Amino acid sequence: MGDYYLYLVLLLFVLAVIDLVIGVSNDAVNFLNSSLGSRVAGRKVILWIASAGILLGALSSGGMMEIAQKGIFHPDKFFFDEIMVIFLAVMLTDIILLDFFNTFALPTSTTVSIVFELLGAATALAMYNVITGGESLSELSEYINGRNALIIISGIFLSVLIAFSVGLLVQYVSRLIFTFHYESVNRLVAPLFGAVAITSITYFMLVKGLKGAGFMSTEAKDWIAGNKLLIVGLSFVFWTIVNFVLATFKVNILRVVVLMGTFSLAMAFAGNDLVNFIGVAIGGLTSYEAYISSGVEAVQLNMEVLNNPVKSNTIVLFGAGVVMVLTLWFSRKARSVTETEINLGRQGLGTERFKPNTLSRLLVRGAIFTSKYTGKIVPEKIREDIEERFYPRQNEIDPPAFDLVRASVNLMVASLLIVIATSYKLPLSTTYVSFMVAMGASLADRAWDRDSAVFRVSGVIHVIGGWLFTAILAFSAAAIFAIIILKTGIYGIGGLVLLAFFLLLKNTLSHRKKVQNSTQRQRPLFLMRNPSEEVLFNESKNEVQFTLNLVRKTYKQSIKGLLDESRKNLRRAKSKSDEIKEISDDLNRAFLYHVQASKHKEAIHMQFFISVIGQVQHLSVITSKLSEISSEYVENEHTPLKNEFKRDLENLEEAIRDTYKLLDDAIEKNSIRLLRKSVEQMREDTVKIQKLIIRVFNHDNQQMSPRLSYLIVSIYIRTVDMINASIHLADYYLEFLKAIDESNVPELKES
Repeated sequence: MGDYYLYLVLLLFVLAVIDLVIGVSNDAVNFLNSSLGSRVAGRKVILWIASAGILLGALSSGGMMEIAQKGIFHPDKFFFDEIMVIFLAVMLTDIILLDFFNTFALPTSTTVSIVFELLGAATALAMYNVITGGESLSELSEYINGRNALIIISGIFLSVLIAFSVGLLVQYVSRLIFTFHYESVNRLVAPLFGAVAITSITYFMLVKGLKGAGFMSTEAKDWIAGNKLLIVGLSFVFWTIVNFVLATFKVNILRVVVLMGTFSLAMAFAGNDLVNFIGVAIGGLTSYEAYISSGVEAVQLNMEVLNNPVKSNTIVLFGAGVVMVLTLWFSRKARSVTETEINLGRQGLGTERFKPNTLSRLLVRGAIFTSKYTGKIVPEKIREDIEERFYPRQNEIDPPAFDLVRASVNLMVASLLIVIATSYKLPLSTTYVSFMVAMGASLADRAWDRDSAVFRVSGVIHVIGGWLFTAILAFSAAAIFAIIILKTGIYGIGGLVLLAFFLLLKNTLSHRKKVQNSTQRQRPLFLMRNPSEEVLFNESKNEVQFTLNLVRKTYKQSIKGLLDESRKNLRRAKSKSDEIKEISDDLNRAFLYHVQASKHKEAIHMQFFISVIGQVQHLSVITSKLSEISSEYVENEHTPLKNEFKRDLENLEEAIRDTYKLLDDAIEKNSIRLLRKSVEQMREDTVKIQKLIIRVFNHDNQQMSPRLSYLIVSIYIRTVDMINASIHLADYYLEFLKAIDESNVPELKES
């Protein structure tokens, strides 16, 4: 039987390594968003600094490992076989849950997930023991460390409100001091601000980052704990002097703040969150060692040994640190989760990932209503002065998501809040604090303006909702997994392991496909300010080509879905028509912004851009209607199409496909000859469709239902509309290419 439990311990460590990879992909957002969002340095430089912090933090994490063993439940109330059930259920749940959030690029808390998984699995086993033992449910309190669990949970969720509020307030004051043109700020202010920020970060490293370090002596830790004010005072004086020296050599102090903050948060993350990934496996190993040395049966061995302090293994901790560093460098999901937070806090234009909902609209409406009345209290002259200090930079090409002032505030406030909570022994989630500080700072910085507020608020609501979902799902899934393992043994373990690996593979493939699609449609147009007309033309061409390709695919899948009565193809057609609408909306916002901001408003360019946008919007409406009428017909189980109409539609779809390929080639090559040829071919297609419509009307009505004839005629009419919109699009390109000088457009071809 010993070999059976040895295999379970080995499985726990395999799952722990997987959990490390998944967990770092989620938690990288905590310490990378400020440096990457502000582009304080190159990506590789930032990753090297974060890697150093992770390795140091991993080596200092030994003191945190006891949380997984006795922080949530009383181990002396369980036997060895039950403890292994709890630990396996927790690890399997954790990798499935965290990978799910990573796939959807939503940052969640690994602390919350591990706490609720331990709570769920332990509660399930406790309830099973109480019920089978004929005890009262009130005995559950003997198994679960309810008071400690409640303190942890309440502290975690209270930190959300506090972090948002403090981040908002500090960023607002900081922006009043620095404005968006912080290089011109008084030379006395920047060094002092930097000294405050770096002092808080230094103190954070000492108190939070190194408090569990095995390589620090007890005397050193006690000295730090007993001389906090002295450390703060000396650190402030030291960094003030250093910053004034740096300012003399014109070194940007805010860069130093952001890079140091990145290092310290990475160290604290590894030092405190490593327990979330390998603490359970180490607990399993400790339990197994006690089982082997005891000689007692697994069902009789009390796990009181888990109440003892954990002996940290430097090799294991270093190995875990190496895995975390490798994940940081190579995980695509880590980049996706980081981009979600940066996107929600960015300053300026961009593609909004989250759609508005009723709650986000109500919150924004309430904020606008409140600001109208509170604004009247402040004198007009003061309001005008404040507005000037919040006026962002202009004429930047490809600017960062936010500047160094906000990046410094994000790191400084997150560090301070975490270290204050630690000093008072209040638990919190580093993910929640980092995210909510960033969101509060974004709001204070007016990154959420009237044009983007509903989208950003909706995104924050989605993330916070995901956090609540994390807690509920973690508790429930771990409880269910624990009962399955308890009742089915090795078969249940095997089934759950296969389920976990299947979901990991499925999510990885899904995420890879999503990344590929996103890469194909990266629109730098949104990241530019005042691009040239040539850049706008080339970007618009890329978007139009992508749209025409989507139109062709949408049409094909709408027709194929109708002919085969395939709901799957019709759903795909609907999804692609929605994507066309998204492109048209994005293009509309971006081009209007650039037209308005451009210093060189050449009428011919502006007229061309606006005309192209109009036709793309028209195509989005037409394709949406096509997929809608086809889907409605199939969903309602109406009369199938007759073979002759099927042949007509198949031939028409093939002709449309060839025509759109020709049009795409003409736009790609800027070829006037191919554009004319594509227009001629599209006009021929419309003539063919008109003949097909007449055939429908001439068909024997006795053999054809009115609903079917209406459907086919509607498809033909929509197809004509689609072709006419494409003809207009080609005509705009023709007129534009003929009107401008050849040097303005590369490879302009007449023949």
